[in-house]
Amino acid sequence: MAKEEKSLAVSTGGDLAQARKILNAAFAELALPFGGKGGKPSVMAEAYQQLLEVDKVVSDTIDIAKAKMKTLVENKGEVTTEKGSMERVIGGYLYAMRPTRTGTDPKKLEAKLRAKDKDPALYMDSTITYKVNEQKLGVALAKKVLSEEELKECEYDKSYALQPPKKVEE
Repeated sequence: MAKEEKSLAVSTGGDLAQARKILNAAFAELALPFGGKGGKPSVMAEAYQQLLEVDKVVSDTIDIAKAKMKTLVENKGEVTTEKGSMERVIGGYLYAMRPTRTGTDPKKLEAKLRAKDKDPALYMDSTITYKVNEQKLGVALAKKVLSEEELKECEYDKSYALQPPKKVEE
């Protein structure tokens, strides 16, 4: 893919509008097998694999771009809020970052309190989480706490994660 990226950069001479046109045409080509009634399964599978590769390249490129922009703001950005938001104007563009996690991390605080042999329940709120235990569900059914029908109503709604198609020998 690196060779293709280089040729795209060279062929457009760094012109972002031209690069966008080329990419749009390539995406339109990859989308053809999925339009209308769809194409042949083998073509769809191959196009899907290529789309996954493109998705990875795009995702990696976005991560690189974010890291570079974050560095620009961190190096000379101005802190604008008490929570630590930062901004920097460069070349007429406002680059801004907002912290996503501020305050006290409950897991770290719990670990510190336990390390000092202190009960976290005295200094923190707690949440109880219930997990399904098949053996206990059997007891609930046997004691008629729940009916089979009621238990069936508690099942997850069906959902599926599509696995990428793989070529198999027929």
